[in-house]
Amino acid sequence: MKKTINTPIAAELNKANKIKVERRPLYQPLPPGGTLDTYQGDWNFDTAAHLMRRASFGSSKTLINEAVSLGLDASVDRLLAEVEMPEPPVHSNFILDPTAPVGQTWVDKPHANIQGLANARRNSMSAWTIGNIMNEGFSAKEKLVLFWHNHFVVAEIQDARFEYLYFSNLRKHALGNFKDFVKAITIDVSMLRYLNGNQNTRVSPNENYARELFELFTVGKGDLAGAGDYTTFTEQDVIQAARILTGWRDVGHFGTIDIDAVFRTRAHDDGDKALSHRFGNSVISNGAENEYANLIDTIFEHQDLAAAEFIVTKLYRWYVYYEITEEIQRDIIVPLSHILIANNFEITSVLVVLLKSEHFYDANSTGCFIKSPIDYLFSFFKPFNFNISTTLAGKYGAWLTMHRICAAMDQEIFAHPEVAGWKAYYQAPLYHEIWINSFSLNYRTGLNTLLIGIGIGMGNERVIMDVLSLALDIENASDPNLLIQELAKQIYPRPIPDEQQALLKEILIPGLPDEVWTTAYDDWKFDQDNQELRTAVDTQLRALIGTMINLPEFYLS
Repeated sequence: MKKTINTPIAAELNKANKIKVERRPLYQPLPPGGTLDTYQGDWNFDTAAHLMRRASFGSSKTLINEAVSLGLDASVDRLLAEVEMPEPPVHSNFILDPTAPVGQTWVDKPHANIQGLANARRNSMSAWTIGNIMNEGFSAKEKLVLFWHNHFVVAEIQDARFEYLYFSNLRKHALGNFKDFVKAITIDVSMLRYLNGNQNTRVSPNENYARELFELFTVGKGDLAGAGDYTTFTEQDVIQAARILTGWRDVGHFGTIDIDAVFRTRAHDDGDKALSHRFGNSVISNGAENEYANLIDTIFEHQDLAAAEFIVTKLYRWYVYYEITEEIQRDIIVPLSHILIANNFEITSVLVVLLKSEHFYDANSTGCFIKSPIDYLFSFFKPFNFNISTTLAGKYGAWLTMHRICAAMDQEIFAHPEVAGWKAYYQAPLYHEIWINSFSLNYRTGLNTLLIGIGIGMGNERVIMDVLSLALDIENASDPNLLIQELAKQIYPRPIPDEQQALLKEILIPGLPDEVWTTAYDDWKFDQDNQELRTAVDTQLRALIGTMINLPEFYLS
């Protein structure tokens, strides 16, 4: 069945999709080489851009230059430094919430039975998550938050207050201790609701969360070693873990009482629970509200290497490369796993080594996978200049539109297709190629055409790329060769060949000598209020950048 675009810009995209762009095959990557030793090569704009693109979202020229000035060590340390929690989401235009007027937050306010209230809060939450990415600055926090959202998947919660508490949990633990993180997420109100932990009682144990705790959240599912034995855990462990986790439930969902995770003693199975040989035949006795933490401690005590390799592999696929070869497993995954164990599962200990390693900066690591929809969107809105409104309603309207654009390209926050997360990060053999299909490619093409052309309606305003201010930020932009080279460095992960540069110059000044562009640009720069000169330069810049963002290189990270 053909998928339809369900966003406010659908009609514009459908029109833009009529424009056909000839494409060459995408760059076919090879596995990165190198070791975990600290990178000793040149630290320049290209290497800094690679770090910033992978560790954050669509970094700007200013931030990349800042990373160049800081150097490798200081850049990574700053990226992984803790940052303050962002201000909570607010109502930007909904006036009917009796407890939260426009401009004030609703996250700690009770739900009221008012038409449109729940939807307004969810829209505010969706916009806010995108706004945090837009305003992330020099930090890896937002990309890590999204990583954890794709690891500890929660979806279809509906009550935006629950969603806010869940995202706050992700932010609090994103750079911290993995074991503590698993404990916190186990009794997170959204997780209790999503994986039916709130229905897990001694009378009727529910195994949903118990199974995912092993298979998706901690140790992973190994090869089948016997009946119900998956090398890392067994069916017996799932059954016993479900008993251990009984008694917890969430309260306050779409209610007027405070939101909380509460432990009901009467609903808890207080008998002994015997785990399998995979966990040393451990017996966990009644620990009441602390028993879930005892289970998690036991998992990490007996399967520490499996847990370390599982989460390190997911981090590796998120930041570096999708295919784990024998060499990568031996030289990268296993050593990083031992680093994680030696540091008591502090996540930052792994990221510091990985993001500073020669392996990370190997040429094959650059431009080796297709950008996710969220990465793709911010590779526009960070490097390029856009006239996004600074008013409260304007910002939230723009952010909400961005959220809907990502949703249309199959990466919607709080709407994973399944509990395992987005398939691009685990589904062999396609992995990142899953992001591109006949629908999504046409959508991206249409989005490109609109952003460089007439712009996109966001809220009550139209957002369009400001190509003139972009050119003014480039030194010697009057030289068409230097202009193209500088733009290519900013938006492509890999250098483009000379023939590609020649093609792009032909778009900028078709069949004309360089002096024609130099004269036109300098004349406009001297007299920027001259509409005729302005239109001439603006038109050619849009033709150039429009071509550049439709080349395969722009789709890669």
